[in-house]
Amino acid sequence: MNKTNYLKFMGYRYFKVTQGADQTVQLAKDDTKTNAAALNFGEFALLGTTGADIQVVVTAAAAAGLRGANTATTDFYTGAALANLTGTLTPAAGESVLIPSGGYAVGATNGIITIEASGGTGGDGYDLASGDIVEVYAYYNAGTGSGNQHDGLVVPATSLTGIDPISDVTTRISFKSALGTQVDDTVLLIHGANKYKDVCKMIAAACNAHPHGGQLITICDVYNGPSLPLVDQFDLGVIGTNIYYAA
Repeated sequence: MNKTNYLKFMGYRYFKVTQGADQTVQLAKDDTKTNAAALNFGEFALLGTTGADIQVVVTAAAAAGLRGANTATTDFYTGAALANLTGTLTPAAGESVLIPSGGYAVGATNGIITIEASGGTGGDGYDLASGDIVEVYAYYNAGTGSGNQHDGLVVPATSLTGIDPISDVTTRISFKSALGTQVDDTVLLIHGANKYKDVCKMIAAACNAHPHGGQLITICDVYNGPSLPLVDQFDLGVIGTNIYYAA
């Protein structure tokens, strides 16, 4: 093993749910509470803090919801001006609205996002209607001022302690804790079906990569660099990366 190589993981998580007329969104808390739709979204808190580097987007199912006055004025995906039907802040069916960080509260321990009503403080919220689609994205600097969470990790190859298959589409890679605790820091890769052996081969290749002298090798960065040499070489199909720091 080249003891001076460093492995870089950039987190990326995505959740999509068709919502009832309810202002709360339940995400999977951790990999022991598997929610396939949420891709094991993971906890929000970093070492006991409540910072959450996320984007919350609501797509209207029909002209039934109402957005706050301080929400985005253009469609999140198309960039087109929102319709504001009937002279109010009512999006048309299919329009997508980015909710400002002040328009939702993030549960630090329970994986719940509560979206504020449209008329709440600052006008940052959104009155959800049945059938609306709520999407949550998490990656480094995704948020709008809500603070960074644990979505980036750089570790020496010598800190690797194990690689475990969690399911046919998830593999856990464990490292010695950066805090020196007895609980490992872990990375959960969400990948194509039955790729565990290929993940092992990819990590081995990264640990032993030449030339010697130390390299920073990006293992995954779905948001910024979906095409990476090692991922492409082993055809892993990585679509998400959850990073868990030991407390």
